[in-house]
Amino acid sequence: MSRYLPAIAALLALTPTFAHASEARAKTSRLATDNCSEIGSSMVSNAPASPAYGATELQCGQQLVLRLERETGRVGNNPVWTPVDQIVMTKPTPRHELLGPGYCSSSQFPDDATIVALGTMAEQADGSYGSENVVAAWRFDLKREKMVAIPVNGVLCAVDGGD
Repeated sequence: MSRYLPAIAALLALTPTFAHASEARAKTSRLATDNCSEIGSSMVSNAPASPAYGATELQCGQQLVLRLERETGRVGNNPVWTPVDQIVMTKPTPRHELLGPGYCSSSQFPDDATIVALGTMAEQADGSYGSENVVAAWRFDLKREKMVAIPVNGVLCAVDGGD
């Protein structure tokens, strides 16, 4: 063991250190995005007293990826985003899409505006659109920087006809 000690010490000296534990977690949860294209993104939280959080949706072959990101700095006027968690899902049908945040709610988490779901949207009689066939749902737990699976019962996503 003692003959390996100098090699281990050299290796540790070359290993980058992280300023914060969540930064290290963000590095390990990063998805290789070689075959992915960004579909969209949205703000999840932009409270002045806390860091801003956003969500980015990626299409990676037949899979969708939803990535929760925290703003960790700025380059000029542009924010720098660090991934903190992600979920990978396969669409059950071509009509399924990622629905939310801001459009979805859950009766089990009535005060949480950060609900996302995997489902389909259908036009309603009044011209609005509502979710149907929701097969999975998550909420953003920003304190823990995680996306947590929630039951689909009571999840509703809706968009007014003019939106």
